[in-house]
Amino acid sequence: MINEANIRDSIAQAMERHVLLEIRYVDKHGKETVRLVRPDSVKGSVLFAYCMTRQAERAFVISRIQEANLTDQPAPTVEETEPGHDEDSFDLDALLEDIPKPRKGVSDADVEDFIRTVKWCTYVDHI
Repeated sequence: MINEANIRDSIAQAMERHVLLEIRYVDKHGKETVRLVRPDSVKGSVLFAYCMTRQAERAFVISRIQEANLTDQPAPTVEETEPGHDEDSFDLDALLEDIPKPRKGVSDADVEDFIRTVKWCTYVDHI
């Protein structure tokens, strides 16, 4: 049985130690792959990581990660894997102005976090 807490702990350790993580992942179609990734962040149930195997940013649903093992391989920096990446080139304030008011119970911080995630995903789609 997969222990999601152990998977999350391995992700956190890889991020803290700046090393690559080897994951065994099952996609939504049931296809299993082994990936070598640089974990960048965790948002809820999703791991955002640079996949060394695919040479691109990827999002992995944590509950679909079957196994996660730390490696002793240093993780490359964002600058090494994404030349020209400039997070400041996106105008978050302009994006926030264009969205409707959030529903009751949703804070401005939640909206900003969501926009940052969308911005990151949009950037990744254009690499």
